[in-house]
Amino acid sequence: MSASVRITARRLKVAGRLILPIFLLIVYRQIDAQTLAEHPYIEASEVNIDTCLSCHPEKEQGNFLHSAIDNGCETCHQVVSEEKTEKTSITLLAKGGELCRMCHETKPHQVVHGPYKSGDCTLCHEPHASNFPSQLRADEDTLCDSCHGTNQANTQIDNVAQTVRMLGSQTFPLAAFNNAPKLGTLHPPPGGPVSTHPVAGKDPRKSKILLKCSSCHDPHASDVSKLLRKPAEGRETSENLCLSCHSEVSLQIQKKVQHAAVDMGCVTCHTVHAPQPAHKPQGVFHLVQAQPDLCLNCHDISDESIQKAHVNQPIAASRCTECHNPHGSDRAKLINNFAHPPFTDKACDTCHSEPKDGKVVLNEGARRDLCLACHPKVQESLATAKFVHAALEKDTGCVSCHTPHAATYIHQTRRRSIELCLTCHTRQSIAWQGKEYIHPPAFEISCAVCHHPHVGESRRRVRAEEVNKLCLECHGKQIRPRLEAGGTVELFEGTVKLDAAALAGMHLLPIGLGETRGHPIAGHPVSDGEKITCITCHNPHAADGSERRFVTESASSSPLCLQCHK
Repeated sequence: MSASVRITARRLKVAGRLILPIFLLIVYRQIDAQTLAEHPYIEASEVNIDTCLSCHPEKEQGNFLHSAIDNGCETCHQVVSEEKTEKTSITLLAKGGELCRMCHETKPHQVVHGPYKSGDCTLCHEPHASNFPSQLRADEDTLCDSCHGTNQANTQIDNVAQTVRMLGSQTFPLAAFNNAPKLGTLHPPPGGPVSTHPVAGKDPRKSKILLKCSSCHDPHASDVSKLLRKPAEGRETSENLCLSCHSEVSLQIQKKVQHAAVDMGCVTCHTVHAPQPAHKPQGVFHLVQAQPDLCLNCHDISDESIQKAHVNQPIAASRCTECHNPHGSDRAKLINNFAHPPFTDKACDTCHSEPKDGKVVLNEGARRDLCLACHPKVQESLATAKFVHAALEKDTGCVSCHTPHAATYIHQTRRRSIELCLTCHTRQSIAWQGKEYIHPPAFEISCAVCHHPHVGESRRRVRAEEVNKLCLECHGKQIRPRLEAGGTVELFEGTVKLDAAALAGMHLLPIGLGETRGHPIAGHPVSDGEKITCITCHNPHAADGSERRFVTESASSSPLCLQCHK
């Protein structure tokens, strides 16, 4: 430190203790780069957190502060001020992870994250303050992608120096970076026909919590491979990580007939991060292989008993899950619980002709017209409807949504109602995954509460000719006595039947069917031809901002009101 700086400091010292921190901030910022290795002199009595922050205000700037700051800088730093030499030196009490372990207890584990093992805690964590929970250097998934993703914009590789700079700040050896497993494209846009297991969007286990890497992985250490929080095997939810989300599967594997592969672990058949073709079962269900190749790893297709059970049909190119549940069933041979009568009766010739050239042969009209021959009510509605579900117009016809053999779900749908619809309706799928507030009928009960699955009198095939009539069927005051009576509640002239408990907590309005004024305040119009309807103000599916799902996605109704009342 120059003599002029020391003299000026002494003079200011006489003026009072409160002036010293301000002076140091000014002078310290002016010292040239060559002198920065030497800390400005501070009297021992002046060493406190206020003095430090007067020069280093950024150390407490952030939404999440290290709790050690409240205990003072000397919790982690050793400050030595020598009055004779007028020198102050500042060092850490220990190096790297040893310093952190002075407060943060560690336990031995079989699998340890590389940075945690080497004591590079600050590779992921800011030691003072951050805008992210746990003082992370970035939001969690971005941070993880910096090492485990490929071609990340926030990761710079220096092949000459053999180093990697992450998030523009921390530098670490290139060898350590290369050793980190690379997962490719981890985060496709949420929703829609997925090609990888979702690692973003809503966590099905916790309300208003989003999925992230640490939902499945411990960021520090674990006794399970790949740092998983629990093994991906076992039949109990408490012991199997996958079953903590996939509650439906946990029910299936408790049924009378069990698939032996379940005891081999979920990853025997399923992959998590590896991308698979979208719109196909291996992409939708995250399979390690397409069917039937996956199944044939264990089952010998040439086995005489298998050939006989399948009436010598060429099953080498079929999807086994068209008939069998891969987890468990109450039927023999793992046959899905909801079976098509011709399949149950082994009347295969109802839809199939004799195989030809090793391929399955369908009778004429097998994907739609043949179906309608047995389902006259659907055929009649198709003939008179103004609007027909686009899926029925495809070449695959009825089997776009229904399996002709056996299914896990009622009406032989290929997936649970909501998930089936979201396979094609990607915009709503994105909303389901990304929006904070959802309309329960849309995403918790069934899309068919509001929409006809096959035909309708409007383009969106809603169950009422007017928007308000659709909404007030449930939210109108006329439904209150039926809800209070309990039991089954019939909606839309009996075409929809729900348990009253499914509608518990629903917001009831002071107006009923046919009324045009009275919400949100007395006299306010709720209907004015096509200019004002319920969806003028409310999103019928999902929105951010408020549980009232304003179209403005605001927490307050003010921005919404100002759209009309300017």
